[in-house]
Amino acid sequence: MIVIGRNLVGKITYALNVFTQPFRDVLGFLLFFRELGNSATDLFGPTGRDRDR
Repeated sequence: MIVIGRNLVGKITYALNVFTQPFRDVLGFLLFFRELGNSATDLFGPTGRDRDR
């Protein structure tokens, strides 16, 4: 059995969050605009048979 203290787990979690936060922010920003574009296309795009082609 391996025992890991709460403080060590907290420090590791904090370090991972500090390192990965910028990547998550950029990806979230890009995905927001991608979804916004998809929604606009779905809402205002052509309907009917022309869309299936």
